[in-house]
Amino acid sequence: MRAWLTYATVLGIAVCCVSALHAQETRWVGHCDRDGRLWNVRVRILPRGDALRAIADFRDYGVYARHMRVTRDGNDVVLRGILRDSLVTFRGRMTDESISGTFTARGRNFRDRRVEAEFTLHRSRSSKPDVVTEEIRFHNGDVELAGTLIKPVGAGPHPAIVWTHGSGPQTRKTISYAGRAHLVAQHGIAALIYDKRGVGDSGGDWRSTTLRQLAEDSAFAVRALAKRPDINAKQIGVGGMSQGGWISPLAASIESDVAFVLVGSAAGITPQEQNNFSIENLLRRRGVPADQVSRVMAVRRSYDHFWRTGKDRQKVEQRLLAARKEFDNEPWFQDAALPLPPLEPGDAVWKRDYMLVEPASVWGEVKTPVLAMWGELDAHVPAQKSREIIGGVLQQGGNPDVTLKIFPNAGHGISLFQGEDAPWDWPRLAPGYHELIVEWLTARVDIAHRQ
Repeated sequence: MRAWLTYATVLGIAVCCVSALHAQETRWVGHCDRDGRLWNVRVRILPRGDALRAIADFRDYGVYARHMRVTRDGNDVVLRGILRDSLVTFRGRMTDESISGTFTARGRNFRDRRVEAEFTLHRSRSSKPDVVTEEIRFHNGDVELAGTLIKPVGAGPHPAIVWTHGSGPQTRKTISYAGRAHLVAQHGIAALIYDKRGVGDSGGDWRSTTLRQLAEDSAFAVRALAKRPDINAKQIGVGGMSQGGWISPLAASIESDVAFVLVGSAAGITPQEQNNFSIENLLRRRGVPADQVSRVMAVRRSYDHFWRTGKDRQKVEQRLLAARKEFDNEPWFQDAALPLPPLEPGDAVWKRDYMLVEPASVWGEVKTPVLAMWGELDAHVPAQKSREIIGGVLQQGGNPDVTLKIFPNAGHGISLFQGEDAPWDWPRLAPGYHELIVEWLTARVDIAHRQ
């Protein structure tokens, strides 16, 4: 299914510079440079009592509003923070007009290497705040959900998008989830992000929730926004990545007033089929011989058949035991995710409603504008097949406004794929990915300041 930065600053450069810095927010724009490869960074430095705090965007990576710890000693400044799964540090010196020094990073996002680069930031004279945030709560029946509305400065009414979640226990603080909200809010579109059921400050339990219930949460979020005077009730859409690619069209089928649907890495197949696609690709990436992958996947599909129908229990259990006996000592076997007998069919209603959702039937009901995007090399979702399925049913349903885009050399989350043998580069989103989101949205809504 992929840059503002919390920055810290100086104390002890020119006295006038330091006192001004503590009196008001300052803004800095620039880049990191490693062997001529640039990585754009944008930083706000804000006073907090006698100290400073910072917020940063790493725009090429799609990471926005990251908070970083700041320390200082005279003209010297150090910023440290977590960027996805990596620790990053800016260590530099400050003048009235620039901050420059050395950027270092180490972690999974940088191929587990220590990366060092030069950075330079120049003062920006822009002083207008981009966005404001507001904590909100809304309900779906007895379940209360907690979220944050990130919106442009001004009375509005603003167009808006409710972002749905990817899989797992995601909160509104999940970096990629929050990043997309800040992206669109900086371009005039309010965004609501919220803690998934049973996570953070939201009630319920995501582990026993169907995709339809998650979609209902999104639909109720749309209704909650529609009641606000600062939101344009006729221009509220839904969007999401990965699992959100199932949830968002479901929400649009539930809530007739959804104005648009925007998805990335959306599977055109059932979650059960998508699991098999993902596991097969994982085994191949681990170098498992093709004949062994085929045998393991055949066993998985025989189990899926039993899970759906309850038929051939004994035969399937025997195949599972035989596979375990043959492959149990292989280092990759755990990744095959084969269950242990005794088996039970998938008779829990919520499990069946989750695993067997047919995306084609859902997308066939979507009549509002659609933007759907994939990474060509997605190892979790079959990009081309999903594009064909979703595009086909939208065309058959007569939807007049459909934009479908596959980004080359990109994976799940539409980040650029960087193989072990590829030349080093910064972690990046596919070129044009976030630009397409902004251009597509702003062409279909009324930004308040344009009215």
